[in-house]
Amino acid sequence: MSLLSAYVMPHPPLAIPDIGRGSEAKIPQTMESYLRIGEEIALLAPDTIVIVSPHAITNVQTFLIAGGETEEMSLETFGAPHSAIEPLPILTIDHDQELARQIKDKTAAIHVPVVISEGKRRVAGERVDHGSFVPLYFVAQAEMELAGRTFTRELHLNTKVVRLSFSGLSKQTHFEYGMAISDAIQASGKRIVFIASGDLSHRLKKNGPYGLAPRSSAFDKDVISSLAAGDFLRLLTFEDDLLEEVAECGLRSLNILGGVLEGADFEPELLSYENTFGVGYAQAAFRNVIRPSPSRGERNKAAISKSAKQIPWLSDQDPYAALAHFAVETYISSGRKPVLSAEELSALPQEMTSEKAGTFVSLHRQGKLRGCIGTIQPRAENIAEEIILNAIAASTADLRFEPVKEDELDSLEYGVDVLTQPESIDSIDELDVKRYGVIVSRGRRRGLLLPDLDGVDTAQDQVAIARQKAGIGPDEPVTLERFKVIRHK
Repeated sequence: MSLLSAYVMPHPPLAIPDIGRGSEAKIPQTMESYLRIGEEIALLAPDTIVIVSPHAITNVQTFLIAGGETEEMSLETFGAPHSAIEPLPILTIDHDQELARQIKDKTAAIHVPVVISEGKRRVAGERVDHGSFVPLYFVAQAEMELAGRTFTRELHLNTKVVRLSFSGLSKQTHFEYGMAISDAIQASGKRIVFIASGDLSHRLKKNGPYGLAPRSSAFDKDVISSLAAGDFLRLLTFEDDLLEEVAECGLRSLNILGGVLEGADFEPELLSYENTFGVGYAQAAFRNVIRPSPSRGERNKAAISKSAKQIPWLSDQDPYAALAHFAVETYISSGRKPVLSAEELSALPQEMTSEKAGTFVSLHRQGKLRGCIGTIQPRAENIAEEIILNAIAASTADLRFEPVKEDELDSLEYGVDVLTQPESIDSIDELDVKRYGVIVSRGRRRGLLLPDLDGVDTAQDQVAIARQKAGIGPDEPVTLERFKVIRHK
């Protein structure tokens, strides 16, 4: 099966009546959305809920997945009245260990580090992952009501869970992690719902928990407009200094969700947004998720030859560069990633739709670099999709440049490099700056430099620049790989 739907949910502990003690009445739209989402998920009856939370245990250099068979969660550390007569609700969840392993395997293939933690019993007084507890509480409550059971303070979620954290790695890496999770979901054969837990800015009011930040309101408006449009690539473009200023905690959850939904068709809906307490609470749904994956045979059945139907954007250009051009112009003009029709797919060279490869897309304007982003290992289902993803990222998410504006489109030039599979080498003597690109690695730090670049005249220059890009010192031992590129302009 596949991904059924996905949701964005905040996690204020006060949404739980035992914690809020009446304060939850001040966020009525948020509470209504909780009940609506909980009921939707309960009616879908998925096999597994995959949830990512900012308040799960995290590691700077790796993503963690909660391990063990079962887990008990309670909000006893959030100051609610606790007595032997009315104990706080306890939520028990069962982990989907099989899907967790599949996610780990898919991420290992693209060199994204993931560790499944050892399961352990909850320790009294230990701070719970309320980013997971709050959304799952409403799902468990809806499951119980749907089954006609009387409310009890000991809830057991019927649906299995994979509970994820995020890391200190880049927003783009979180997006790529989401793409690997999507691959695992597709391979699992299970019916899955994904929840991205996260609050927006915590600095929306002077009397809020962290005071007022000048750009907080604009930040929240940008995020909720992106959610309403299903535009997750826009969420890769926020600068780190802005994120620190507004004190958000949910953007990387949204980056992962963006990767999960990348390449799929879906129907976005912004359900609610409130900032009563100086913190932005947004809820959104992404339903009717369909991931087009026509086989080569199905495409051939269309019986449309390259000469039978002219594709305006393809014309007589190199098809690789033309696709990058088309992807950028479509996205910047409309805010949506292009989805190629059967006719457009059939007009492309067969290797673009049937093979996978890492690609780099570069944009130039008036002879100067305007953006360049790429992938060492393929992430998408074929080269064409890889180019589309990297072209949009190069125009919107290269942190060295402002996002491309619509009035620049006519002056841009496009280049696409398709990478061969990297091969290990023993010595810098095996490099040739004209023929080979280089990948320099030390542990999880990796730096890549393409071949035949202006100003890079020796292998020593090439390796030194790649070291610098990876944050590897000049005297640290490294491993070297080389690769070739097929360059299209």
